[in-house]
Order: sequence, then C-alpha cells, then structure tokens
Amino acid sequence: MRIERLSIVLIGFLLLATVNCDSGGDGTNEPPPPAFSTTGVLRLADAEGEAGGAAILSLSLENPAALAGLQFDLEADPAVLTVTAVSASARSGGLEASFHAGGGAARVVLADLQGSALIAAGDGVVATVTVQVDSAASGSVDLLVKNA
Repeated sequence: MRIERLSIVLIGFLLLATVNCDSGGDGTNEPPPPAFSTTGVLRLADAEGEAGGAAILSLSLENPAALAGLQFDLEADPAVLTVTAVSASARSGGLEASFHAGGGAARVVLADLQGSALIAAGDGVVATVTVQVDSAASGSVDLLVKNA
C-alpha cells in the first residue's frame, strides 16, 4: 500500500504594525509599511505501508523566521488510516508534540507550555507521524495536511 501526500500546504505568518506617525511633517498620519511578514511551507513526505501494518511519515517545515509553535490537522479516510503517534524531532527546538485523533482527522500541536522553546528558522523535519493501515486497505491513500 502506498500512502501519498498530494498537497503542500502553505502557512502564512503575518504581523502588521500600525502606528500613527507624521512621516514627512505634512500631518497625513500615514501608517508605516508592515513591520514583519514571512511565509513558510509545511510538507508531509510520501511513505509506504502494508495493509495491517504501520507507516512513518516525516513532516518538514521550511520557515524563514523562528516559530513558537505549530498546529494543523491531518485528514484521511478513517476506514483506511488512523494516526497513532506524533513525535517531535530535534529540529522542533524542544517543543512537545501532542495529538487528538477521531473521525478521520487528527489535530496536531507542537508547543512548549513554558514558552521558552522555538523552532529555529530553517528547513527540515520537525516531527514524524505514525499511521496504522487497515488490514483490508489496498491502493494509494491520501493523508492531507489542513488548517495549518
């Protein structure tokens, strides 16, 4: 059985600073341009798993700025795939991975409750996702990243 990820989800992080200022002494009070804007890419690697077995998929993040956490949903046909584990990698900077699965979806959160850990800017695997493949499964199955 081949499990395929067919979509790449773009995550946009945007913080706008609006400050009233007199930029040229003309009294217009025009706000300055955005202070910070980044875009990141979250990718779920392809994996293969046999019916009745497990498959482990790598979740990579390309982010130009440090992140304090990450949340997204994984969706698949519940008759075929079930998310059974999510583990943070060393690149996750000490964030802990947790998930809640049910009804064909799993909400995944990488966070640090102390607020001190960060995912450093860069590109690489931030977590691994383990899925159980139903014993009657055959063909290709999509595991989608959503709500990132």
